[in-house]
Amino acid sequence: MKRERTIRLLMAVLLAAGMSCLAYADALDLLKAGLAARRRGDFAAAADFYTRAINTGGLSGKDLAAVLTSRGVAYDMIGQTDRAIDDFTAAIRLNPNHSDTYVHRGLAWAKKRDFNRAIADFSDAIPRDPSGAFLALNDRGNAYEAVGEYDRAIEDYGRAIELNPSYAAAYYNRADVYYAKLDFDRAVEDYSEAIRLEPDSARAHNSRGVVYRAKGAFDKAIADFDAAIHLNPNDAAVLGSRGNTYAAKGRFESAVADFSSAIELEPDIAWLYVNRARAELYLGQTKVAIADATTALRLNPSDAYAVIWLHLAHVQDAVDDFHELARNSANVDHKKWPGSVLDLYLGATSPETFSVASLSNMDAKVRAERACEVAFYLGTFYLEQHDRNEAKRRLEAAVNACPPSLVELGAAKAELTRLQSTR
Repeated sequence: MKRERTIRLLMAVLLAAGMSCLAYADALDLLKAGLAARRRGDFAAAADFYTRAINTGGLSGKDLAAVLTSRGVAYDMIGQTDRAIDDFTAAIRLNPNHSDTYVHRGLAWAKKRDFNRAIADFSDAIPRDPSGAFLALNDRGNAYEAVGEYDRAIEDYGRAIELNPSYAAAYYNRADVYYAKLDFDRAVEDYSEAIRLEPDSARAHNSRGVVYRAKGAFDKAIADFDAAIHLNPNDAAVLGSRGNTYAAKGRFESAVADFSSAIELEPDIAWLYVNRARAELYLGQTKVAIADATTALRLNPSDAYAVIWLHLAHVQDAVDDFHELARNSANVDHKKWPGSVLDLYLGATSPETFSVASLSNMDAKVRAERACEVAFYLGTFYLEQHDRNEAKRRLEAAVNACPPSLVELGAAKAELTRLQSTR
């Protein structure tokens, strides 16, 4: 939207220049060519035309500022962010009251992850364009979110919504922050409003589905994923999300079908094979689970979860894979979770040390999720040690501790069912 406003501004400059002074003729033709290139998506050509127009020397003041802003946008679109910032800065010197130029420079600073400068530019833009301030407020909210200042982000999104209640992006972005703050009900409310305003937004349906899954409302989550897939059938990530939700419900055949469809679309994503292997394992398809986990490791040798689930598939298949596990583990950073799970399986750490060390020095949200995983992987460790009582106790603890968003919840339930059936 902001880029289109900059195009309209430049067109106004061109019309005024063309009518007011024939000395602009050469620059005018070059700028028209630049606009045409920009509209067809050839931003490198647009930047070249703008440069040639500037070099004619026929532009000055606000006219030159508008062209510099347009060239800055073109540079930004082709990844030349530093040159874009230089152009925006030069344009601001010539025309310090043009709000969009501050916004464009703020977006460029954000791309460089210099969020403090981005926030400063968005703040400068807001009072310079009261009618369009909702856009800069939304962008500043994004910057605040990026630096973890969630409450200030929520405040900016709220102000943007007050100025323009039909601006779906602000509802969507505020919902993201509510989700990050674990305020699931408010997140659902905002995603729902974004969907009401833009019913064909696959992204909004998918995001609301993720929140519903986090709330444990699996059927509502699946309905949202269904809608997202209907709107965008080629999104492998959404198919994976629905597959994880089916797995959480214990519908492993449906999960395998979704992961398979996602793999057809994106055959080089390791986590899809890991998740399909997990679902196959609980369908009793250990050989294909081993094959999928092996493929995941080929795609990403440092994926600790792929190493873990290949090992669990080997255990279920009654294969002694200690040496293979040790080789695979060598590619994993054991200092990062879940690398310490491999130390547990390899006997490099005791269950007591594993449990204590894995739950130390973390915030409440991460600790809750980690408690789930620790309980589950301890349960699988004791299953491998043939200690059914301790395995049952740990797996039951996982069921009680696991948030609905974690795949270990469905896995723990499946392990308990399998344990019960093999008595």
